[in-house]
Amino acid sequence: MSHESIPNFAYYLDQAVRRLHREGMVTFSLRELNTMGWICAQEGGGPVADPIAERLAYELDELELPKWVALTGWLSPFGVCAARPVMLLRLARYLLGVTTAVEDGGVPKHIQALMSDDQ
Repeated sequence: MSHESIPNFAYYLDQAVRRLHREGMVTFSLRELNTMGWICAQEGGGPVADPIAERLAYELDELELPKWVALTGWLSPFGVCAARPVMLLRLARYLLGVTTAVEDGGVPKHIQALMSDDQ
């Protein structure tokens, strides 16, 4: 079976580490932040209801973790990934470009209007 049929978090962790080595400390784009917020709200039952989503927001807003550093930490077997595997799978796939158009297209129109054209 391919890595797409069964959630293989080790594969996504490997891809995130490779991107970190290749691209360095890149930041999240506004589009990525908004789309990730939408994914967390969907998977966590709302923007405030989920402590895991709050933790991710803290790491992005307050700590300003770079993209690949954040994703690598989230995919740790004993980290956020263990607590919210479906949400982290969606976030990892989105950030690694596997489902970018699908996730971006699902964001409500009023939020899409706020997002810049950056990728």
